[in-house]
Amino acid sequence: MFEAFSQQSSGHTGNQSHDWHHTGELALFTARTPEAHIDGDAHHIFCDERVDMALSAVLRRRQLVLSTPEWKSVPWQRIPKNLKDILVDVLVDMPRLVEDFDNMQQCTEESKKETLRLALIQKCWEHDGQLSAWFGLLRQVANASNTSRPESRAKDVVTYVAQVHGMSLFWATSLILYSILWMASGPQADLPNRTDPMQHAHRLVQAVAILLQPNAGLYGQQSAWLLLEVCRHFVTAGITSTHESEMLLETLERLKDGLGNGLTRMLNTNLVDQNVAIEVTST
Repeated sequence: MFEAFSQQSSGHTGNQSHDWHHTGELALFTARTPEAHIDGDAHHIFCDERVDMALSAVLRRRQLVLSTPEWKSVPWQRIPKNLKDILVDVLVDMPRLVEDFDNMQQCTEESKKETLRLALIQKCWEHDGQLSAWFGLLRQVANASNTSRPESRAKDVVTYVAQVHGMSLFWATSLILYSILWMASGPQADLPNRTDPMQHAHRLVQAVAILLQPNAGLYGQQSAWLLLEVCRHFVTAGITSTHESEMLLETLERLKDGLGNGLTRMLNTNLVDQNVAIEVTST
């Protein structure tokens, strides 16, 4: 993952490094075909990396091949989908939704543009139903599990961080989906309060702040980068009042600075530990 975080070579930005990394990663997965990811390490790596490839595609505003029925079904022929897999099935559809919105906006023929707009809104409501169903399933699992209790957080930090990351994916997906819905529907549309993109942006920021805490470790740091970029991307799109969006953008910038500083501290700590180990073994 070093190349995805490195910003030192040739003046490339962190965003470009992430984009190149995930584009190359996607090429490797697709070259192997869905059948190559049915079980073993290949399956687990694919499931984990599907998240970052989807978020990266959202930022590129281009549909993702992983949203096809084949890529959503074949890798799970032997291993049933868990809650995260079901949620990511919705997330991988978001790049196509963003691209459809752009195509609608760029259409110059009014009648065709309206047809595209209505079709896009219909897709948004279909995904809204999928997210609502997933959240209902989550409630059932949480009610049946003791791991959702606050007192368990201190006992199992790893589980807690993983849970926060899972919810951050829900809020990121909701932010993308409802941003598109609101922009496609227009300011006169009477939409449910639960579809207000800004509430999901705030919750996503709160989750990312937890992922950036020291006890979340490198897993939290790595998970936070693309989530921050997605949040910034859609808040900047102007989905809410200027004052509220500016305040949230300031918070995002502080978190982004904290992410960079945290990674630097981790790298420096690792280098110090390695140097100490070398000195000990050489004496």
